[in-house]
Amino acid sequence: MDEPFRRDFDLLAAFTRDPDTNDRSLAIICTSYAEKYLGELIKARMKGLNHDLGVKLFKPDGVLGPLGARIDVAKALNIIEDPVFSDMKVLGSIRNKFAHNLEISTFDHPDIAKRIDKFQFKPELLRPVPPDNNFFLKSVEEWTREDRFRFTAMMICSTLHNGMNSLRFTLRHELR
Repeated sequence: MDEPFRRDFDLLAAFTRDPDTNDRSLAIICTSYAEKYLGELIKARMKGLNHDLGVKLFKPDGVLGPLGARIDVAKALNIIEDPVFSDMKVLGSIRNKFAHNLEISTFDHPDIAKRIDKFQFKPELLRPVPPDNNFFLKSVEEWTREDRFRFTAMMICSTLHNGMNSLRFTLRHELR
């Protein structure tokens, strides 16, 4: 469960650090990553889930295909807490705006900016941070909306990564 996830996470982290990544790609890829692994966390909590039922439930037009449904179920199963729940909802709405409106191309577009301004996760909570962390080369007050998006998207993905690691650890100890 963890090796492909770890590989994906490392690739995503490199992708989000690339200053040449455009806003649309960043929003769509970060959200898709979160959606995929949120689904994996939900599946791991469903003890009676077999392969065929999993495919049926999680296919794009299945009950748990849409990101919004996965977020709601993850909250109901206590997989994610309120701030992550809220920020994932915002992340999904940002992805949808970029994916369905080609006139929107930056995080500064009013329809995107107002969503980014709703993110609840606050970077001040993470101080102190390593000096080589690109997010913190400038003060939080100087952050652009792109900086806030990159930061929040990676915090969400880190939360899911930690959830996968925790679940793997728990399952390993239950088998003993």
